[in-house]
Order: sequence, then structure tokens, then C-alpha cells
Amino acid sequence: MSKMLLKPSKQISGASVIMLVFMLIFGVSFAILVGNTLSENDAPPMMSLMFYLVIILFLGAVLYMIVYHSRNYGGAKNNALIEIEKESGFDNSPMQRLRELESLKKDGLLNESEFEIKRKQIFEEKW
Repeated sequence: MSKMLLKPSKQISGASVIMLVFMLIFGVSFAILVGNTLSENDAPPMMSLMFYLVIILFLGAVLYMIVYHSRNYGGAKNNALIEIEKESGFDNSPMQRLRELESLKKDGLLNESEFEIKRKQIFEEKW
């Protein structure tokens, strides 16, 4: 099996960085605003603890995504978002082989009888 790596395009990563910076600004502003409200109203300590825990997780995730998309925009290697394992024979599927066979016939490298023989062999194989 071989691996195929997928990552966002540079345009997507550039737009994501801009959007994530706004999310970071919103998160910090929200933390300050709600944090002040919690402290002014003598909120239970557990409520304040949970709020700050959620804010820290949110800001950490946003910072991680900013770093990822910044690196991807800069062209970092091995910066795949998703790794997919595929069978090695996937590229050599019967459909692909039929297309290649048609191309060989079109280019004059196969005559009609050779084309038909090979075509029948491909159709007789297990798909």
C-alpha cells in the first residue's frame, strides 16, 4: 500500500490565516469581557475555572491552526492534513488500462485486432 497526502491549497491556507486571526482577536476580547463580568459578579470559582479552561482550549486550537496554515502557505513539506492509504494497484485499474489501450490504438501503436484481444482480456479480469 502506498500513501497519498492531502493538504489545503495556498489560497485556502491564506484565507484561513486571515479568518483565524479574527477568531483569535474575538477569543481574547470575549475572554476579557466575560472574565471581567465573572469577577465583578462574584461568580462561583468552578464557573470561572470552566470558563477559562474552555477559553484556553479555544485559543490553543486557533493558534495551532494559524501555525499550520502559515506553514502550509509558506510551502512546508510534509505538512499534510490527511494521509490516505491506497492500494498499489489503484492507479492501474481496468478503467485506466482501457483508456491507455484506447490511447495506444489512437496513436497507431496497436491495430484493431490487437486492440480487441487486449480489450477482451481486460474485461475478463476480475474488477
